Amino acid sequence: LKPGNILLDGDGRVVLCDFGLARASGEDKECIPPITREVATRWYQSPEILLGTEIQTSSCDIWAAACILCEMYRGQPLIAGQTEIQQLFLLYKRFGGSPLVVPRKDRPTDFLGDDLRYWPAAMLLPDYGKIPFARNAVESEQSWSVRLAADIPRLPPAALPMLAGAFRYDPRLRYTHARQMLESEFFDSCRGSIATALADYLRDSEAKPPPPVDDPWEDSFDSECSFFHQPN
Repeated sequence: LKPGNILLDGDGRVVLCDFGLARASGEDKECIPPITREVATRWYQSPEILLGTEIQTSSCDIWAAACILCEMYRGQPLIAGQTEIQQLFLLYKRFGGSPLVVPRKDRPTDFLGDDLRYWPAAMLLPDYGKIPFARNAVESEQSWSVRLAADIPRLPPAALPMLAGAFRYDPRLRYTHARQMLESEFFDSCRGSIATALADYLRDSEAKPPPPVDDPWEDSFDSECSFFHQPN
């Protein structure tokens, strides 16, 4: 996923396009082509892709979707490295440091809290440890969520718990389905009759599409576009 592959029509419907590098998923791993570094634009790549994984799961797309959401509120990409090494450095700096392959003794349940870095299997990836970064260059005394909120003042506080599930380093702990993000409090404002009618329509191809209604999100779309394209 990247912004250039997300289309929006005049009625506010979102469509994904360009599946040229899509990968099938299934139990027969031998039938799945190995992932390459070209999959996903660098700015939206998850940590496992940057560290050389050959296995892509839906959690990679969740990471990219979270990057795009932050970009919508920030007005510019969240992590914009010019090289793969710089991308990894900026990612670590954004979220508090390199992967934690063992729990910290002072906080043995770090991986369940605000720290996103717990990822024991990271040491098994091809490029793990090849480029060590100085701890004082990537770590911060402030939590990632505090720094993210300061960097993106327009980001609603309700988005932070959802982003915590989407930005975990370990793909097994990260969200794997869009439904997990949609269940977040962040989306409460757009639930109701419209969402229910749309959900029924998506589940049943014979159901009637929801009628057009006045949508507060649609009303603010033009102003959001204007804000996003403000000159620097």
